[in-house]
Amino acid sequence: MNGSRFVAAISIVMLTGCSGHLSRSKVDSEMRQQYQCPNDACFPGFGGQELFLTIGKVTGSCNGVTDYDPVQSDYRSEYKALAQAGYITIKPEKRHVWNVSLTQAGQQAIKDVPYAHTQKGDCDSWQVTFPLSAFDDLSVSGVLEDRVHAKADISVKWKVTPVGLALRKEAVQLKLSDLGTRVLVGDDIARLSVNETEYRTYRTILFDKYDDGWKIHD
Repeated sequence: MNGSRFVAAISIVMLTGCSGHLSRSKVDSEMRQQYQCPNDACFPGFGGQELFLTIGKVTGSCNGVTDYDPVQSDYRSEYKALAQAGYITIKPEKRHVWNVSLTQAGQQAIKDVPYAHTQKGDCDSWQVTFPLSAFDDLSVSGVLEDRVHAKADISVKWKVTPVGLALRKEAVQLKLSDLGTRVLVGDDIARLSVNETEYRTYRTILFDKYDDGWKIHD
């Protein structure tokens, strides 16, 4: 083997060996795919903060509970806060029964379309999802490999959505306690001041190595 062929062979071996490692760029690419996933296709735990609400003809029987008023009790303050922020309207129909409708702002703020239609007794309801924060950016601070396993430390930046900002302000107007605010908008948004519009989360992601490359640990 002449010198040029020997150098080329060594280069191929080095490249092949290096390609088996989990690089920061690989983690960055993989994680962006997970965080930018469409709708409900997210890998578990990679979505932003969300608020789930029952709309339509709402009563206790929607959840299999009799003689209960979920709108009047409103232990999470979500109905009151969303109504005051202009995302829903609430009208009484009869005892323990309410007509909850999305305003135009509410229709534009929800994720996808209403789902989980329920009809029984006085109940004729749908579920809707209000995204309170959305993925904005991420950075990889380190990768540690251990044979066919690895872990990567990442920092994720989230943008608070308009409805998330509105509910954070309503929590102040309603004079909710710290616990009440966390129940309404989640811990991360609750820690923000009223005028802050973004926050960061930090997590360690586990990877496993397969014959076709590194993948997120199930």
